Amino acid sequence: MSKGKQAAVPSMDAISGIRGYITGMIESVKGVKVLLVDESTKEIISVTYSQSDIMKSEVFLVDNLDSDKRERMPNVKCIVFVRPTKENVNRLKHELEDPKYQAYSIFFSNQISSDDLDRIAASDKRESVQHVYTFYADFIAIDRQLFVVPTKVTGLLKNNWNSPSLDRIIEGLTSVLCAMKKKPVIRFQSHSEVCKRIAAELRTGIDEKVDLFSSKHFRTSQAPLMLIIDRRNDPVTPLLTQWTYQAMLHELVGINNNRVRVTPKEQKKDENEAGGSKETQKEVVVSSQDSFYVDNQFSNWGDLCENIKKMMEEYSAKHSVKENINSIDDIAKFMSQYPQFRKFATEVSKHVALVSDLRSKIVARHLMDVSELEQDLVCGDDHNSFLKRLRELILSGKTTNEDALRLVLLYTIRYEGNGKEISSLKQLLKDKGAKDTSLIDSILRYGGRSQQDQNLFNASSGDDQGVLHSLVATIAKGFVDKEVKNVFTQHKPVLHNILDKLFKNKLNENTFPFMGQSDRSVPREVIVFIVGGVTYEEALTVHLFNTQQQQQQGNLNPNQGTSQSGAQKSVILGGTKVLNSTRFIRDLRELNRDDEDDDLL
Repeated sequence: MSKGKQAAVPSMDAISGIRGYITGMIESVKGVKVLLVDESTKEIISVTYSQSDIMKSEVFLVDNLDSDKRERMPNVKCIVFVRPTKENVNRLKHELEDPKYQAYSIFFSNQISSDDLDRIAASDKRESVQHVYTFYADFIAIDRQLFVVPTKVTGLLKNNWNSPSLDRIIEGLTSVLCAMKKKPVIRFQSHSEVCKRIAAELRTGIDEKVDLFSSKHFRTSQAPLMLIIDRRNDPVTPLLTQWTYQAMLHELVGINNNRVRVTPKEQKKDENEAGGSKETQKEVVVSSQDSFYVDNQFSNWGDLCENIKKMMEEYSAKHSVKENINSIDDIAKFMSQYPQFRKFATEVSKHVALVSDLRSKIVARHLMDVSELEQDLVCGDDHNSFLKRLRELILSGKTTNEDALRLVLLYTIRYEGNGKEISSLKQLLKDKGAKDTSLIDSILRYGGRSQQDQNLFNASSGDDQGVLHSLVATIAKGFVDKEVKNVFTQHKPVLHNILDKLFKNKLNENTFPFMGQSDRSVPREVIVFIVGGVTYEEALTVHLFNTQQQQQQGNLNPNQGTSQSGAQKSVILGGTKVLNSTRFIRDLRELNRDDEDDDLL
């Protein structure tokens, strides 16, 4: 991994927890083996481990447990890594009744009931199972500071506590705590029933697992804090155009478990010439294995363009050396460096294609103009000017229907009392051909003032035009060459304000009460979980905080020692998914459909 500007590594590390389990699992079975997974554990592994890493450990085949097309390999050992669901228990019973492999080592990603274990044991008539383990790896580690417990929360937001999503969240959070060996105190957002319910269920689960959470591995001088908050208190952040590399990729292209689909440059040319569109796209991986991505995932658009240019110049210089091989010594030197050269060439090709794709979308959608208005809408004071510019952008045809809808949603959140203007903008969207204008009403049911806790915002700002005014500062203006110059993202999500108050010991206990055990000292380690999804802008907030903490610790005088208040603090962030505006609006649409169904009952 490149050292450069790589992400700060907090004392809590989501990837290390998962990698440690998976490495131990694979290395526990010696020799050539097969790995059987389910769809969930396949994602967990693929985000953390590359295919080449798996192959190095003598795993020659990865397949699904539920596949009917697997061949018999009676001389090969098998590792099974699955979630402890009823479906997987039944599949294991079926597998063991007629085993395809020599022996089985079974690893569950979370705790399994004794009844289910008995059912599996009863089906193992040939005694094929050598080991059964519980590995707490029941979450997706996007990077060191970001994890996901993937589940839908639509039912939970309507207080449907019978939803399987509640169990999935509790299982995932328990797994996170066990993987990192943390027994936390828990605080939750009191304004949110779903946060309260999750906090209560999680506290009960921890108290019931006395042997596990009381072991020596979980003992620390100060308990970490688990902070559970509700996406509905910040509906703005998922709707804004993003300007850092990682967030832009997700917003404009889409990242799915660290994988991005990009259209090759040559294909785009063919499509333009043919006047049509082809479905074929290339899937590329952006992860901690990619040095350029690690160094630039939090870089803004201007810096990113500069760094892409530098990388291309470096590649050209190395390629020139390759073209000037004139002797045996030259050949020997080049071949010794060839693997690194190939890896570098692959990275260059990948990131040039990705940045080129981003640039074309920015230009085609006039996102500089759209973003400027977005930021003004949620932080400025010139309502009449903003409304005029918004109408002009919608009528000009410069914006897509989707971007126009985002702008009107942001206006509605900020100026929800202006019913007449909102109705007028809704009609403009309909005339433009935009769909789902009913979401303009849904956004207020989802994230209007009635859904927000005023104590989360800066009460001293004197703002009487809506609590969102204090959240956002405008992207810096005046850059001459919009292609290259830095675009400074100064928008600060609600999470920034929460963490600021938390580490100043000013987070209101009425707003964020403790569930059970309490600790009123400033925490050193914080795990934040956002029900309803997290954004890469919030991941940036956590990254900047952790980086600042590292820098402060690096500047301490070694002779001063480290006091409790001066100890390095760290935060990791999790959610039920990673949101971009498309996914957020899709969730709004789903909630809207549910509301319509309820009206029919």
